[in-house]
Amino acid sequence: FETTDNKWDIQAQTNYTIGEEGKNYLYGNLAYEQDKFSGFESQSSFSAGWGRHWYETETSSFFADIGPGVKYDVTRAIGIIPSESSTNLIIQAQALYTRQLNEHVEFKQYFVARQATESGENSAYKSETSVTAQLIDSLQLKFALRIDYDTEVDETKFEKTNTETSMTLIYNF
Repeated sequence: FETTDNKWDIQAQTNYTIGEEGKNYLYGNLAYEQDKFSGFESQSSFSAGWGRHWYETETSSFFADIGPGVKYDVTRAIGIIPSESSTNLIIQAQALYTRQLNEHVEFKQYFVARQATESGENSAYKSETSVTAQLIDSLQLKFALRIDYDTEVDETKFEKTNTETSMTLIYNF
């Protein structure tokens, strides 16, 4: 019962609709990740900006937003090298595409880029592709592929790209 490494993250976003059409919105986004598989103890960010609901039909939709923010990274201590922290200004852009394939299956593609404004600072990119299938009224099964990419890591100990596949059982109540 010994845990060697773990990963968890949390993200919250709020949107405030502006304009008469209801397609534009202002957003605030807060994210935190602790990933012991990567070169970082933790990564957190806050951004705020403008977004738009670009496309919507009965079966699909596309949202995208962009705004300035700040990112705080804490690197992992390696041997005698201590951990370091850095705070950077970022431009965050994110997009979400959803498509209902049939009445029981939904496809989602989510992408977020946290681009550092100074060269040599870490930029983070994340992509998640998922398919969710409804098994019964309140039970769903989700298959997902997530790809995380950091531009500045110690390449002798860690990789820039981390991939994760998952299968999640979802109960709605």
